[in-house]
Amino acid sequence: MQELLVHSSTKTPERYTHVSNRTAELIYVTAFLNRVEFRKWASEVAWETEVWIADTPVHLIHFNGAKFLGAYKDE
Repeated sequence: MQELLVHSSTKTPERYTHVSNRTAELIYVTAFLNRVEFRKWASEVAWETEVWIADTPVHLIHFNGAKFLGAYKDE
């Protein structure tokens, strides 16, 4: 399931709860154009979600440390 919302809001705890009632496995991603925009909304982002910033497209910010916590392996 995909939900794409284009507006000036984040995946707040309330929105997270509303959409969580679905039966599909969900990954919540809030996208920002840059870090300046992210900083404006950072305190509103719900735990158990991801943040993607267009300025740095190869990185995600995970608001769930335990799921992704681990050391990088040398390549």
